[in-house]
Amino acid sequence: MANINLVTRADGAEPCTYDLNEILQLGHERPIPCLGWDKPTESSQLLVEQTGGVRPDRAACQMVAMSLFTGHPVCLVGPQGCGKSALLKVVLGITNWDVVITQASGSAELLDLMGVRMPDGSWIEQGPLSAFREGKVWMVEERDCFSPGTSTDLNTLLDRAPLRVPYLGHDAIPSPNFRVVGTANTIGNGEGIESFLSSQIQTPAANRRWIFHKMGYVPAKEEENLLLHRCPSLREMPHVARVLLDFASLTRGQRDFPAFSTAELCTTADLLQIGSVRLLPQLLESTYFSKLTSTQEAAAKEMWSTSGGQAMASILATP
Repeated sequence: MANINLVTRADGAEPCTYDLNEILQLGHERPIPCLGWDKPTESSQLLVEQTGGVRPDRAACQMVAMSLFTGHPVCLVGPQGCGKSALLKVVLGITNWDVVITQASGSAELLDLMGVRMPDGSWIEQGPLSAFREGKVWMVEERDCFSPGTSTDLNTLLDRAPLRVPYLGHDAIPSPNFRVVGTANTIGNGEGIESFLSSQIQTPAANRRWIFHKMGYVPAKEEENLLLHRCPSLREMPHVARVLLDFASLTRGQRDFPAFSTAELCTTADLLQIGSVRLLPQLLESTYFSKLTSTQEAAAKEMWSTSGGQAMASILATP
């Protein structure tokens, strides 16, 4: 259902329109109008705090904005740590949406997602059901991790149809403000599934209800800006920043081991900000190498030693 009219939120907030191009300084002449609210929520404020320094991809921002206008669910698809979740969070945060986030799981069933049955027989709704009835954004992390059955069970919710919830005793009715966004490593059609152990093939009926936008890692310059935002001290050590960025770029051209993602790069930068640059090899061990198998680790460390490692040794030897 497209062109859904929003209604005044329970806290009195009124719908309004923001220009993502201007707010996020995306460097383009054309605006990106995005539906939002004139008052923040507790969840939107938290999202803004979590995503400082993020400057998202323009095309992805456009798709999210169109999804919020029309009500059609959108899923950002791309490799782990490429910034899918960060993009959604920054857009939803700056436009003041109330957000409920769910991490998809292969063992999750529809009623588990909807709420919790208490020992006294009472029912506490949560997750998508809360968003559905109260007019929030339901954000699904790693949507392709759901079992095909669970994804199909969600079709009624995605269609905004009255939803039968046994423990309520009546149908749940969707708010006009209800929206759905998500992230995934794969679309769920079987392609690329061998690279992601938790991804599952989804049914065509479930996939038809989503708009998919494919993402890659952010451009090198944007990743550098993000790195320097997370660790300002690297501005005084541009060679160290370049070593990290070059190593990350090299790993992304490999099939022998997982890439050093933007998320892991940012985690390393956070730790560097409070530690010495001399700890970088140790930090990389914790933020990246330790997650690999022994064979993958050996290959990744060989790449580091012949590229970043030698450069870092030279930098650290400089008085």
